[in-house]
Amino acid sequence: MLVVLAGAASVGTRTVTALERAVAPNLEALATRGRTGRLRAVAPHLPAEEASAHPTLLGVAIPESLDVATVAAESVGASLAPGEHCTLIEVLDHAGEPAPALHVARAVEVLRSLLPGHRVATVRRGNQVLLAGDRISALPVVDGLELRAAPEGWLPERPPLDDRTVVVAIAGTAILGVARLLGAASVVVDGVRAGRVDPVPGRLREAATRALLGGASTVIVESAAPLLARRGLRDEPGRERAVGEAIAKLDRELIGPLWTAATWRNAAFAVTADIARLSSGQPERGDVPLIVAAGREAVRAAAMPRTAGDGVLVPAAYSERGVRDRPIVTSPFVEPPVRDPDAPVRFTRDAETGITVPAPVE
Repeated sequence: MLVVLAGAASVGTRTVTALERAVAPNLEALATRGRTGRLRAVAPHLPAEEASAHPTLLGVAIPESLDVATVAAESVGASLAPGEHCTLIEVLDHAGEPAPALHVARAVEVLRSLLPGHRVATVRRGNQVLLAGDRISALPVVDGLELRAAPEGWLPERPPLDDRTVVVAIAGTAILGVARLLGAASVVVDGVRAGRVDPVPGRLREAATRALLGGASTVIVESAAPLLARRGLRDEPGRERAVGEAIAKLDRELIGPLWTAATWRNAAFAVTADIARLSSGQPERGDVPLIVAAGREAVRAAAMPRTAGDGVLVPAAYSERGVRDRPIVTSPFVEPPVRDPDAPVRFTRDAETGITVPAPVE
């Protein structure tokens, strides 16, 4: 079983990251009892985007970028007729930012009027229009707006996965589209909150447990809570704090119980992030922390301050800086090798955060 914490891994921050500040005793216990490493989710020949990282999380290496329009259509369950081609069109304002809803609706009407041989399959993420039909040679001009078509990408001739691999995620997330495109089974979970109560981790937990007990050979469950926590806050410390709180909640309500379920089924258990991200949530090239552990009973140890002998803060074992000296792997289903315990370890102190970290190993 693999738990994916979408949006949890930070890169380029000038403050303590969310993983370093999160109170997550289950993650700490996993890191102590299992093996940690750095997952290179995005291959060097691929762009730093979600559609490049998600195949890696499913254990599939792809030769080039997936077709983002088809991934988007699959993620929302928009069916295409035989022979139909899907085009993803971003509606942007004059500054290149996502256009507001009223202007997106105006663009949709223009597309319907000037491209009669096509149909609007759906609108997702506010400003992305999925257009089904023949290939489009040129997009119409809409006054005051820019319509930008995503480039075509690669589609597998034969799905490399089957229904023995099950992906559990909230509706509309990209990993569902990638899973369906690659042949895996998918379980869609309602991502709507109930007032101040957040039942989503419980829904993910129950769906993933049912898949595991149902005989799936690999269960991948993604929570988008850390990524959603990055939105709406302008300052970097505030975003990292909010993401840290989301991770702490997932540690209690998702990671701990699923670790116990994996133990009961004698299954390996792993935790990673989806892709390295800037504090704003923008995907960026970089490795993400990975834990791979045999199933064990979840440890509910009391959270203890992480300090070195001189009193300076040291990073959590499962964090960006905490795995800087760990080996790099290219699949979350490969147990990272053990570092020679007698090998010397050099430490440096991060001047901006005051955190003492192992010197990186290339």
